Amino acid sequence: MNKASKTLLALLFVFALFTNNSYLQKVSAATQSRTFPESTSQSQTATWTIPNLKSVNSVSVNTGTVTYTISGDTITFTLKNGSISRSVQTGGSPADSKSISNYSPGTRYFYTNHNSASSGSCSYTTAPSSISYGPDSGGYSGTLSKTEGIHNYAGTCTKADGSQQTQYYANYSYSGTVTKPDTRTYTYYYQYTVTLNYTDNSVPVINITSPANNQTLSEVSGHNKLSISGTVQDTDVGDSLTVKYQIDSKAVQTLQTLTATGSSQNINNYDILVDGSISEGSHVVKVWVEDDKGGISSIGSRNFVVDKTPPAAPTFSEDPIGQAISKTITINFPSDANIKEYKIDNGNWTTYTTPLTLTKNANIYARAIDIAGNESVASHFVTSIGPPNPIVNVLELSEDSVRVTDTQTYPELVERQFSILKGGQIIQSSSCNR
Repeated sequence: MNKASKTLLALLFVFALFTNNSYLQKVSAATQSRTFPESTSQSQTATWTIPNLKSVNSVSVNTGTVTYTISGDTITFTLKNGSISRSVQTGGSPADSKSISNYSPGTRYFYTNHNSASSGSCSYTTAPSSISYGPDSGGYSGTLSKTEGIHNYAGTCTKADGSQQTQYYANYSYSGTVTKPDTRTYTYYYQYTVTLNYTDNSVPVINITSPANNQTLSEVSGHNKLSISGTVQDTDVGDSLTVKYQIDSKAVQTLQTLTATGSSQNINNYDILVDGSISEGSHVVKVWVEDDKGGISSIGSRNFVVDKTPPAAPTFSEDPIGQAISKTITINFPSDANIKEYKIDNGNWTTYTTPLTLTKNANIYARAIDIAGNESVASHFVTSIGPPNPIVNVLELSEDSVRVTDTQTYPELVERQFSILKGGQIIQSSSCNR
């Protein structure tokens, strides 16, 4: 995440500071809700103890009805007629249906070709158009309709007049849909949430004066802490007050404890260090005060950004490039550098404003420090600064001697060395300092 993105993300947080600056305003009414444990009984009795309870202004319940009695600091509620909050199946199975086809009850129905009534040993029975089914092993039952029959020869029979007839029988099949009832059993639970408006004690008031909103911090010493300060007041003299804070959704911490005097009391400067447990990015710190009677103040909050990423390292450029008697060194710092400094060799750190001019080789160090205190350092060694080339004039020349001079101007003392070459080989050399 770059620095611009961090800044934009910080601005997206809405600054919420809910404080009451009217210290003399006594807030004596409070509203709280409490959900009591669930029970299998629809009618329940529950108690709620509120330290220093003075009076009950109103009581409501989320379901059913509520009545109450008061004894000292304890309220006893009678809760009735609430809706089921949860059910647990304890047995049985849900209603279901299935199709039955070609079911044979195993009953034979007899008849002859010439008579539709029983006579002598000749029988005539009519299959019903529907039969009852079940319940079977799965608990299914219902009515099935006749669908088809299979006819077979059954032999001969003697009618009442002594004549012989051919006897037949038929087995019929039945089909249809059968069902089983819902046999599930349940245990039902009931749970009540009571909302209570009551008068007890004065709610403490907090006013946060620091830190500033939208601070940028890091783990670097000197930019790595939130300094909390402000004032609290509780008009109930003698109440024990606890100032608490929380960063994001981390565990609530105690900032300070004190005893209420009825007047405004200072919150000592308290430093919350930014360490490895607080990640890089945007955060919010919330501060409030609680008294020992259950009173809780409004919350003062501040947004802040943790930046643990150093700026990009500075870079260097030389002008001219290559060997020169002096050079202009430009140091390029990243855009998020809040502090831009340099030093030459073992010198002191100096604020960088304009390019540097060097007349001798040196190590140049540059450091960029962002607003959170993160630092990056880079170095550059200039090795190509040297005196200008000599300008040699021959003054005298003979077979055994030569007299020369160097007319070049140098910015500082240099050592000159002259050599005489013959056939590409040095045959004599000398030096002097001027």
